[in-house]
Amino acid sequence: MWLKLRQRIWKWRGVLITAPTVAGVIIAASSTGLFQLLEWVTHDQLVRLRPKEAIDPRIVIVTIDESDLNKIGVGQLPDTVLARLIEKLKAQKPIAIGLDLYRNLPVEPGHQALVKVFKSTPNLIGVGKLVGETVPPPPTLSQLGQIAIADLVLDADGKVRRGLLTVTEQGKTQESLGTKLALMYLESKGVKLQVVDAKKRHYQLGQAIFKPFTGNEASYIRANSGGYQILLNYRGTQDNFRTISMTDILEDRIPQDWVRDSSAGAFAGKVVLIGAAGQSSNDFFLTPYSSRFFTFLPSSKRSPKRMPGVVIHANLTSQILSAALDGRPLIKSWTEPIEWLWILGWSFTGATVRWLLLQRSRFKNNAYHRWIILGIAILSPTGLLLTVTYVSFFGGWWIPVISPFLALVGSTIAIAGYHRVELQREKTDLELILETTTEHYDTLTTELQNQAEEAARESERRLAQFLEGVSVGVAVIDANGNPYFANQKAQELLGKGVVANTSIEQLAEVYQYFIAGTNQVYPVEKLPIVRALKGERTTADDIEIHRGDKSIPIEAWGTPIYDESGNVAYAVVAFQDITERKRAEEARRQAEEKYRSIFENALEGIFQMTPDGRYLSANPALAQLFGYDSPEELISTLTEIEHQLYVEPHRCSEFIILMQQKGAVSGFEFQAYRKDGSMIWVRQNARTVHHANGLLLYYQGFVEDITERKRSEAERVKFTNQLYQLNQANERFVPRQFLQLLNKESIIDVQLGDQVQLHMSVLFADIRNFTTLSEKMTPEENFRFINSYLSQMEPAIIENNGFIDKYIGDAIMALFSGSADDAVRAGIDMLHRLTEYNTTRTSPERLPIQIGIGINTGSLMLGTVGGPNRMDSTVISDAVNLASRMEGLTKEYGVSMLISHHTFTHLHHPVMYAFRVIDRVQVKGKSERVSVFEIFEADPPKLRESKLLTKATFEKGLFLYTRHALREATQLFEACLELAPEDKVAQIYLKRCQHRAIASLAD
Repeated sequence: MWLKLRQRIWKWRGVLITAPTVAGVIIAASSTGLFQLLEWVTHDQLVRLRPKEAIDPRIVIVTIDESDLNKIGVGQLPDTVLARLIEKLKAQKPIAIGLDLYRNLPVEPGHQALVKVFKSTPNLIGVGKLVGETVPPPPTLSQLGQIAIADLVLDADGKVRRGLLTVTEQGKTQESLGTKLALMYLESKGVKLQVVDAKKRHYQLGQAIFKPFTGNEASYIRANSGGYQILLNYRGTQDNFRTISMTDILEDRIPQDWVRDSSAGAFAGKVVLIGAAGQSSNDFFLTPYSSRFFTFLPSSKRSPKRMPGVVIHANLTSQILSAALDGRPLIKSWTEPIEWLWILGWSFTGATVRWLLLQRSRFKNNAYHRWIILGIAILSPTGLLLTVTYVSFFGGWWIPVISPFLALVGSTIAIAGYHRVELQREKTDLELILETTTEHYDTLTTELQNQAEEAARESERRLAQFLEGVSVGVAVIDANGNPYFANQKAQELLGKGVVANTSIEQLAEVYQYFIAGTNQVYPVEKLPIVRALKGERTTADDIEIHRGDKSIPIEAWGTPIYDESGNVAYAVVAFQDITERKRAEEARRQAEEKYRSIFENALEGIFQMTPDGRYLSANPALAQLFGYDSPEELISTLTEIEHQLYVEPHRCSEFIILMQQKGAVSGFEFQAYRKDGSMIWVRQNARTVHHANGLLLYYQGFVEDITERKRSEAERVKFTNQLYQLNQANERFVPRQFLQLLNKESIIDVQLGDQVQLHMSVLFADIRNFTTLSEKMTPEENFRFINSYLSQMEPAIIENNGFIDKYIGDAIMALFSGSADDAVRAGIDMLHRLTEYNTTRTSPERLPIQIGIGINTGSLMLGTVGGPNRMDSTVISDAVNLASRMEGLTKEYGVSMLISHHTFTHLHHPVMYAFRVIDRVQVKGKSERVSVFEIFEADPPKLRESKLLTKATFEKGLFLYTRHALREATQLFEACLELAPEDKVAQIYLKRCQHRAIASLAD
């Protein structure tokens, strides 16, 4: 039994040796992370090959791209539009809203409105960035605890394959956006987080048990496992989720098939994510869907497709919800010992299949059949391997592919090598037997000797052919010193070939060897070929060959050739023409002399400096520049130039760093100490000098004195600052924009009577009941109050591209040369700032104030009026009077802001503002009537919402009022007041209807 077992083991010894060996090598390489990137690529391919999953009905993504931003005419989403978007979404009653936009800073206009929306939306989650370059979350949401983190985990190849659930920092745990939204949804369904194993951090949500990523699962080797991470099981790309644009939400274009119950809202019971999907947002990441394993596209079209960050967060939310509620599998992996057995098994598979095929006799001597064996041994198991891993991936198992495949291929090749070695060993044994049986045959021995001699002669012929083909001269003399051989190149240089019967003493004269640069014959005993006969290996480059009136400088190398007894049998000399090298050396010598002359006589300072900051050389000009008597004194004194020469030592370090990074620096300026302690400004240009092998030798450069230039620059800067301050003072009285509109560079260019006709928007703002307020204050208090109020209003005008033409007591007249939207935004901003300002006026002696704002747009004359000694800037036009009339009407209707139809028709996007038409008025001195629009964007939120709700009803009532349908109009105005009892305009029109009705009855 033991004998049979030993025989079987011996028969399979190749497999038992190669399979574990190859598997061990592959396991060792895999443990170092060598195959990690290839395993990731294979995983990505498996993700893409999965059948497309159904759309997750629980999640809706609201995208914001360039078309949305172009629609509202801005490059960045303003707070007012974001506030309206959230209000629209909140009205659809979703379970949670995730805002995947950084909003730590205000984006005017509308910041205060956005803050109020934040405070009134308890299911809204904002984001910040916690890892790396941090970004704080929105302050308001942070105070309310409605925040999450938007950080994503990137692998070494830049792709997102892991999901970050939580991060603990300074004892505080913060969920990621996807996790936070999923937990809010599950909590609404009664699913709560349960602890399974607190020590191992295993938690259960519904049907799923979550285990943290530790850094060595699947194909990861020592990966960063900070926070609580899991392997992402993507549902798919953006196509796997319901998506809708911001514009469709704002314009109420929600698909009807999304609305199951109109009373509940289109997004009721869903999670809504808001995020950027435009290329300009830079919120895109590489994922397993970003590339293809095979592609036939041109290289210019192979750029990987990136996925918006909001879609990745949606995938994480979907993965948690699907695992907890639907039992969808999470990504799992084997332990290391099981993976080792997996690799070992495939190594045995490859070795076994190849070994069995090699044992078949019909495959042994046919190369074509051997390739068939290799193909069968690799392709068949590979197909099985890929099938097993693909099916396992459906069940959530991430199984290694590359390492078992390499073990399979490696063992297949190794067993073939082992088989070939065995065959070679058998062949060697047969050759030894053959040699033993024939060694006594003399005839065979003689034949072998003849063959050896012929081989030697053939070798000599090949050597001669080789020597003839080399590019240097080669000559040989025998042990007696007689010339034996000279190749073609040697004959060209010497002018002759082998001269028979030439003795050693005659070599120099026969071949015309002379000492370089002289007519003296070269000493025979010093010739390299003669010294080679003595067993020396020598070189000489001071030899010239004279051929008539031509001299050829050469470099020669002599080498002895020994026989079997160790005696010198031949001497070989190789030599070459070095005429070009000698010319180059002479040119270099002349260049060095020229450089030395320039170095010594240059007017600029020239230096050579070591990389650690010490002068190697300096010319007299540099010594004189720094106040030293000689270059030697400068070099010996300045041993630490960083502190001895540089006034600011860190500038020396900056210069060294620039030289290391760029290799050359131009125009480097710094202050330097002279020998006497005085300071000068110098300008330095330098470059690096390297050895032929690339080693840095030193820095070389030029220095010039720029002290006078610096002094002139300082005076020029001082003068420029004085002019700037003067211009700033002038701008307080004559706005810079006014000069620009008159096409004037400076106030000194303005002349009396300068004027220009422009199309502009005019804004009037006035404090209500200012006379009553001023009577209660002293003159000093009046001016302090007015200046305090105006300083609050001025920034709102300037920040919206306008300028103040004049202050008229407590009133403001402002002009806007851009779009009418600038004027409207400025008015809204002024009212918001007034609301904040009134929070400081809560005492009986400091009551809140109200203002009225009127805006009109039209053509006007802008210019200067006055006399020779006093002139002022002004605007003249009916458009100005109409703007003043609009401001006056705000008192009559009890509203904060009115605009004419001229302004309304010039708005780019009127839907950005809350507005309604309230009247048509007759302008004094004009036959046309002007439509008046109320802008109530800055009204208190409750009043604003009620006006929006009653807008259609109010405008219909106004239309009926103008058609004298008083009864129907009265009913509509009463309906408005039921929803908005504080609507003063509706109150006024209700009274007008009643008065007209009474008057008609009297008639």
